[in-house]
Amino acid sequence: MALPRLRGLLVFPAVVLRVAGIYGPDRGHLFGQFLRSQAVIPGKGDRLLNMIHRDDVVGAIVAALKAGRPGEVYNTADDEPVTQLVFFRWLSETLGRDLPPFGPAETEVNRRRGLTNKKVSNRKLRMELGYRFRHPTFRQGYTAEIRRLDALGGLDPQDESPAS
Repeated sequence: MALPRLRGLLVFPAVVLRVAGIYGPDRGHLFGQFLRSQAVIPGKGDRLLNMIHRDDVVGAIVAALKAGRPGEVYNTADDEPVTQLVFFRWLSETLGRDLPPFGPAETEVNRRRGLTNKKVSNRKLRMELGYRFRHPTFRQGYTAEIRRLDALGGLDPQDESPAS
């Protein structure tokens, strides 16, 4: 089968996955900061986080390879965008640690990737590709990660956390 051409260039059918912040084994910047007692909640903590567990990224890739339509873009994020305050409050309650202190609001200058504050919907990924999340929200995904780290002894505040 010949590949299509556009103005003499080969055109490859592609599916694009727009992946949210990945967490899981050895991943999760804010989680790592929290475990090292280095986290700070910027401003009121109302900036939204869109996240996805590493295993669900892999699952979404497989689903896109099987059923993705060429030229389509699929948001690859879990079911629950969450504010930083809600995220850190959940971690604090789950691990029995103090809530991180509040600090100045973030500015674009302070962030490598710029500031975003939007809810990302994964509806198209679920509906068109039929993807079912292994960790539908950060709560399930981080519960699995906390259990994994606890089994390794990686939740001790004095230890260097394997999360980055």
